[in-house]
Amino acid sequence: MSYLSVVKNPKNFSKVFFNEVQNQPVSASHQGIFNVLLYYIWRGSFDSATKAMKFEGDIDLLRLCLSTYKAFLPVLQLIRMGYATDAFVLMRTLMERIAILGYLSENQDLLDEFKRGKSHFQKKAMMWAKTNSLPNWMKLHSFLTNIAHSKLEGAAGHIYEENIIGESFRYLLPLPNKQVSLTDEVLVLVWYAIMAVTPYAEKALSMNEYSIYPNDRSINKYVEKADLINFENLINTFAVNYKNLKQIPTAIN
Repeated sequence: MSYLSVVKNPKNFSKVFFNEVQNQPVSASHQGIFNVLLYYIWRGSFDSATKAMKFEGDIDLLRLCLSTYKAFLPVLQLIRMGYATDAFVLMRTLMERIAILGYLSENQDLLDEFKRGKSHFQKKAMMWAKTNSLPNWMKLHSFLTNIAHSKLEGAAGHIYEENIIGESFRYLLPLPNKQVSLTDEVLVLVWYAIMAVTPYAEKALSMNEYSIYPNDRSINKYVEKADLINFENLINTFAVNYKNLKQIPTAIN
């Protein structure tokens, strides 16, 4: 199917849209990275559900923990389909949910207030995370807010979607030939979020040494060594390319 046929024929446009779920243009080159991220999402989801099933802890907090880990999945699906900008938009919401989980893990007496839907609760949680989470938490949230509110960052991102529809329309536009990819950036941001949520989950689940790579040795049972090397290469390359942005945290030095 040609680019012009996608642009000019609404039936082809619809066909490509629905086929993207199968095509997953990004996953082939980043499969190992997805495997590492999915392992930690699975681990947090499984442990949350298991604890809740056994009534080992506050059920509401355990449900929130499960919900937070499952909220990573649509982010990864958008990345796989080439919609990195929309993945950034969901990451903003995910960061807020992570802040809520951390805040309630430390202040479980506020669970009832949260369940009553107090409007000020989100603001308190984000301010708590500002000093109790990873470096530059609020700077990253502000960056994601610019994308979510359709400022220049968001508008530009949707032009450079890494999928057939995006490529088809770029083919017609007077743009530089160089393809702009945001896949690595959003994948690293997902890793940042996993690093951020891990200590909160540890508290909520009453788990000891809920470690993540490279300190987590159990991952070797579930993720191939080649995938871990692929993941390390992404983080190391990103760190080198953004060495002047010292606020970007990584778990690999």
